[in-house]
Amino acid sequence: MAEKCCCIICKKEFSIKGIHTHYERSHGSAKDKKKYSSGYNYRYNDSKYRKSIKEGLKNRFNKELGILKDFDVICNNCNKFFTVKEREKNFPSKEKYFCSRSCANKRIITKDHREKTSKSLKRNKDIEINCKNCNVSFVTTNKNKKYCSVTCSNKHRAVKQRKNNSAYKNYRLDCAFKFNLKDYPEEFNFSLIESYGWYKPKNRGNNLNGVSRDHIVSVKYGFENNIDPLIISHPANCQLMRHNDNVSKYTKNDLTVNELMQKIKEWNRKYQ
Repeated sequence: MAEKCCCIICKKEFSIKGIHTHYERSHGSAKDKKKYSSGYNYRYNDSKYRKSIKEGLKNRFNKELGILKDFDVICNNCNKFFTVKEREKNFPSKEKYFCSRSCANKRIITKDHREKTSKSLKRNKDIEINCKNCNVSFVTTNKNKKYCSVTCSNKHRAVKQRKNNSAYKNYRLDCAFKFNLKDYPEEFNFSLIESYGWYKPKNRGNNLNGVSRDHIVSVKYGFENNIDPLIISHPANCQLMRHNDNVSKYTKNDLTVNELMQKIKEWNRKYQ
């Protein structure tokens, strides 16, 4: 067991190894506390330490590549003299020197250079692949590509996901409301949203008393009685309700199925 000792100020027990760190973190100066903050290393704030690192790197480059020197060079385009800073081992370099960007752009491109660039471009050949979702052929340079578009990849993955889901989970997904409330301003009580706002969980806004969409005939009832998801997800089966009331309601139905079917008929007549 490690020997323990007591802090002079707060009288808490710590091991001998940890007492110094505790004192600096809790009771030390601002500089001492800053040592232990995230992303901080007090050694790098020391100017002498930084200088020693720079000098060490400089000496290493000088040993391996030689000292930086000024060399007189002739421009390969306009034959103009200009100075270049190079290390001794790199100079004379095989690369051609130009006095400006305009001179560099005017350089003559050799056949060898053109052949090299054409070979590098031809490495990625066009391949014809059949899309896994829609089975339509498309051309690509990527061998690992499986889908012709993002929509096809999302659809194919959704089908895979549905195979792993339970029947009730897939039914819930099919019964989700897919319409915009703004398309039916006369049918819903928007004053609730103005006073309470939309429901948001703790990790996305934390408005637990907000408003959410509720199925008048519940999804659970529809699943147990084999009701078509199109009926359960119809706008006529939607009402705005505070989320707490929605949770307490659970699987209770505010309408019978026959009443809902009548409401859907009237809704379709009105909006079609």
